[in-house]
Amino acid sequence: PLTNLRIKIKAPSNRRDGDENAGDAAPFAILDRIAVKNGTGDEECIAAHEECTTPPTTVIEEVWCEDCDWDGLATKLECDGIHNRSVPTTDEYMTMRRAYVEVVGESDSTISPLTEDDGFMVPHRAGQAGEKGRGIFATEFIAKGTPVLNFRQVATFEDGASIRRFLSKIPRLLACDYLYWAYTEWDEQAQRHFQSVDLDDSALCNDGRNKEDQNLGCDPEGSLSHGDVGCNKYSYATKDIQPG
Repeated sequence: PLTNLRIKIKAPSNRRDGDENAGDAAPFAILDRIAVKNGTGDEECIAAHEECTTPPTTVIEEVWCEDCDWDGLATKLECDGIHNRSVPTTDEYMTMRRAYVEVVGESDSTISPLTEDDGFMVPHRAGQAGEKGRGIFATEFIAKGTPVLNFRQVATFEDGASIRRFLSKIPRLLACDYLYWAYTEWDEQAQRHFQSVDLDDSALCNDGRNKEDQNLGCDPEGSLSHGDVGCNKYSYATKDIQPG
């Protein structure tokens, strides 16, 4: 499977290895869950995470899991086994993309305009990768230095409140996916953290723990040949990748 050794590490912890600036300053999403009564007033439902039989009318609770850490959120959302669920469909990715644009606004969206395209630039398939869970597999040979994916569908959040609103607008399983896919980064220029998530199949790339496992990332020769100094446009094959 394709394995990406990220500078931005996807993990339950907010702290990148060796990064003393990361941590509580960039909390994982603390999910606000809005409990509402349906139009008949005789049932309660949770907006977006449980189906309401009629339109919500009365907000009866505004904060849910306010002090939860990542583990607390995953427990509340019942995310156990999420790695074994099916690969998200295009419709599910579009649900997440639309919710993101709705929350941050089109002018601040990093994925506008909305499209059904994913970021992969080579033939691939998404599926189960054994104990690693879901993963991405090359279906054709990929030579070292080839651009493999772009960052077209990378959604970025600048504050926790936006993340909470985003999670409240998508189905529970997709909210679980977000918890496992999201990664926190440090903006040196702005001196603040922000959080991003890949809203396409690239989210399913397994993260390598060392360079020996890595086959995606920044390839200096490949990036130079594509006028992409610093690998800001694409992620490249860092070694020859065989199908499978």
